Amino acid sequence: MTLKRKIDVLFLVAIIIFAGLFYVVIQSSAFSRENSRLVTQAHEILYNLEKVESAIAGIEGAHRGYIISGKMEFLDPVENHRKEINSGLNILSSLIGEEQEQSGRLVELSQLIDRKIEFSTRGVESRSAGDIEKALALVSSGKGKLLMDSIRLVSKDLEREEIKALNERSNSNEELVIAHNRNYLLFSAFILLVMFGFYLRIRSNTGQLLVYRKKQDELIAELNTQNRQLDDFAHLTSHNIRSPATNIYTLISFINENSTLEDYKQIFDRLSKVSRNLNETLSELLEILQVKNNSNIEREVLSFEGVLNKVKESMQGDILLSGAVISGDMEAAATVRYPKAYLESIFHNLLSNAIKYRSPERIPEIHVSTQRVNGRIVLSVADNGLGIDMEKYGSQVFGLRKIFHTSVNAKGIGLFMTKTQIEALGGEISLRSEVNKGTTFTVVFDRKSNPEPVQKTEKQFVLNANLW
Repeated sequence: MTLKRKIDVLFLVAIIIFAGLFYVVIQSSAFSRENSRLVTQAHEILYNLEKVESAIAGIEGAHRGYIISGKMEFLDPVENHRKEINSGLNILSSLIGEEQEQSGRLVELSQLIDRKIEFSTRGVESRSAGDIEKALALVSSGKGKLLMDSIRLVSKDLEREEIKALNERSNSNEELVIAHNRNYLLFSAFILLVMFGFYLRIRSNTGQLLVYRKKQDELIAELNTQNRQLDDFAHLTSHNIRSPATNIYTLISFINENSTLEDYKQIFDRLSKVSRNLNETLSELLEILQVKNNSNIEREVLSFEGVLNKVKESMQGDILLSGAVISGDMEAAATVRYPKAYLESIFHNLLSNAIKYRSPERIPEIHVSTQRVNGRIVLSVADNGLGIDMEKYGSQVFGLRKIFHTSVNAKGIGLFMTKTQIEALGGEISLRSEVNKGTTFTVVFDRKSNPEPVQKTEKQFVLNANLW
């Protein structure tokens, strides 16, 4: 074969390789876009489910406030809550589409919401007619609570099925990506053999192929990183919303037929705080979803004490049930430059873990402290809970869906998300733990987190269930 013919064959082989590489990149991009779409759809469904739950809880709170106080201003937000419910249900209907099982659950959810609003409205009408005893009897009958429980159960079923469907479709897409990559590798091996047979001595082409392969791997790694970030944000939204929603349910459960008017007022006040924090969390998370690169999220100077107090307000139900005592000493480093939503998420996950994995043998005690080490801010959260067997589970603590205490209702997401958030901004997290003695989490923030020098606060504060 002449040199000219060999050059022609090389050119043809190169074209084939480029065509195969282009095909793989296009396919990988298509699968990545599909995964992104699925994650976004799942996030939208979870968000709208939470929005509908929050709105119906808001209507119930408004009606109860009016029944208890007789003040019309309690009914002012009801119309907006109704619009939010209708908007959320319409969006859910469009997202679920023709999925028969999910559509049936959505219809059931809509019917339960209508029944709940109708029942709650009867109390308002009785109160408006001057029959306060009948109105209060309806409130204390427990039927409204049963309807809310049913609404939450159906909502959780919708959420669980959507996450299950997302995982199944993502796994299917991943298998297709693996199959395409395997076929491409086999194809590439064949082409390389052809090239090796024709041009054993042309080493430069081999180097060029390695460059192309490196670029391909970088592109796939970048696409996988973006998919993981979207998935992490979806988990973050679900995880951060779940706790305030649970606290709302917990606070409502304190009301029964023996509750006094003062009890209703206190619970309503606490529900308002939890609902307000839930709304702020939703707004902040939605802003974060618009950011392409986690490291570019806007930072602001935050007070550790202020953020801790806000998180504590959102966890009032858990604190009350557990009797947890939370103390803090943040004199050494009172402030930090950090994304607000991330710092709140860190506090929320570490405190909720300490309460969730408390020892039944003693009152849970949690101590939060800060210090400066080698020019970096260090946050420590220590508890006296169940602890973790570090020899057995030390390497798995921050893994996704890793759970080490089967008696605790947990999903294994919180610590994974916390580690992801901290490391995305250049920080580190570690822990020390001893079984039945407790656990200490240590967060080392990156140097960008150091705020401008500020005057230290000369106080030490103690937070517990009796201070709110």
